[in-house]
Amino acid sequence: MEPNNIIFDTSRLTVICSGAFENIEMIRDERVRKASGKTIGFSDNKEEKIIDRRVIDQDYIEFGMMHQFMARLSVIVELNKNTKESLKNIMLNSSASATEIAKYKLEDRGFEIEYTPDFYDELASHALNLGNGVRGIKKVLQNVLTSIHIESIDPEKVEKIVFNGKVINNANEIILIPREKQNVKKKVNSKNK
Repeated sequence: MEPNNIIFDTSRLTVICSGAFENIEMIRDERVRKASGKTIGFSDNKEEKIIDRRVIDQDYIEFGMMHQFMARLSVIVELNKNTKESLKNIMLNSSASATEIAKYKLEDRGFEIEYTPDFYDELASHALNLGNGVRGIKKVLQNVLTSIHIESIDPEKVEKIVFNGKVINNANEIILIPREKQNVKKKVNSKNK
């Protein structure tokens, strides 16, 4: 065995490829329309055609994927399209969502973070409109953080940042709750009395 060779058992290896193929349904629908062979008048073809209404390899190839690549994928699974509710569900229930990651980072800087319910609604709506799937959440959130100049907020002066739905369209709507002034009473040393 050469030193640069690695033996790797692929018998139990599963490779998963995923992607958002926007408008591939149009290619599928056109294929189905052509395959159905809608004719006017008489036809001597008495057999009914069975047409695959799922997105198939050929649709992906027409979309632009390489034939050699598609031949190596043994199973194709179509997922449901994202909805506003599914995006909100991801933000609320996934510890790896963009909102949770941003929250952890800001809490590390010393802020308490609160997202209001209408913030999740607005963020999900804007992300859905981008058509980028779940990645849209991160993009919209990053735009919000950039527009409010999050890096310039001083954690010694601001204790809590409240993100509400209005901040998605207007950075000035961010709610910054200042730290209370700490009245530190100096202890009097009894020896100095």
